[in-house]
Formats: sequence, structure tokens, C-alpha cells
Amino acid sequence: MTRQIIIRDGNQAKLENIREWLSTPEGTIYGRPDWGHPLDQFRHEPQSPSTALAIENTLLLKLASDLPDVTLSRILVSPMGKDGYYIGFGVPEGVIEEVKAL
Repeated sequence: MTRQIIIRDGNQAKLENIREWLSTPEGTIYGRPDWGHPLDQFRHEPQSPSTALAIENTLLLKLASDLPDVTLSRILVSPMGKDGYYIGFGVPEGVIEEVKAL
């Protein structure tokens, strides 16, 4: 398997920044411990629509802080499976969708 460097710019770069942010827990980047998603704080919360709403609000505020150049048009978090949540971000450049287990 050969490895390649993939360079993205413009709209694709913004989408990749959001994907990277969503795959990086807070406290895991040396020199930037505050950067990344705060989902670990919901690990022991019951899976419910009210927890999903709390996750939405937390992600909305944290994403705006970590990636100020990203303009969200929508965000949706809903319980999915056992201990998982569907997370969807709508931005002018496209849509990011993931299922995260907490």
C-alpha cells in the first residue's frame, strides 16, 4: 500500500477541518489541549433526546470556538443504537454525518 498526501482547498478543506475536529477529542493535541470535540463529557449520561439536545448545544458552542471560519446552517444529534449518536453538521460547503459511540 502506498501512502499519499492529499491536499484539499476551499470548500473541501472546510469539510475536512470539521471531520478532523469531530474525530479529535479535547486534550489530545499537544500544544492545543482545548481544541477538539467535547463528547467525552457525555460518556456516562443516559442516551436520550434530552442528552442529544445537550450534545447539540455543546458542539455548536465548541465548534464556533475552535473553527471560527465555519458557518453552520444546521446541526442534528439524535440517539442511535446502543450508546451511539448520529451527528450531522450542515454547512454551506456540504454536510458532515457521523455516528459516534460514547
